[in-house]
Amino acid sequence: ADGDPEGMARAARILERVSWAIGLLGWLLALAFARPLSIWLFGSADQTIAVSLLGAALLINALASGQQALLQGTRRIGDIARMNVASVLISTVVSLALFATLGNGGILPSLISAALINWLVSSWFARRVDLAPVSVSWRDTLSGAGNFLTLGFAFMWSGVMAAALDAPVARSSLPH
Repeated sequence: ADGDPEGMARAARILERVSWAIGLLGWLLALAFARPLSIWLFGSADQTIAVSLLGAALLINALASGQQALLQGTRRIGDIARMNVASVLISTVVSLALFATLGNGGILPSLISAALINWLVSSWFARRVDLAPVSVSWRDTLSGAGNFLTLGFAFMWSGVMAAALDAPVARSSLPH
């Protein structure tokens, strides 16, 4: 927003709406494809409900990622570091407790709770960002969403390409 407090608040509001849209889309896709994914991944439809519920983690992670992007965009690097450390520590303790209590049955609750913890911790840090009160129309949201999605796609594509290029190197370093 080039130092414009209102522009930054407008961008933050659009980012929040885009995060919700992407997260809900991810969850809807998980619901729609839960049965085929269960069959493909586990060889049966027995895990259809678990795959459907895992879609909730997609929504929660999208919301947390939006808040992390807000922190990054406002250059709150220290808060990002503190947020990541707190999320990992709390998630580890909760996951260990779930696995100790539920055994393998703790996998799904652990994944969902880790997403929820990440979202709660990122929410706490994101609330500390001082944003001007603004009203953003849905037309402005759609217009601004294109910018976010274009940039996000570019980052995603570069990550996929980096992983694809790194995969042969990683495989070649494995013992035969």
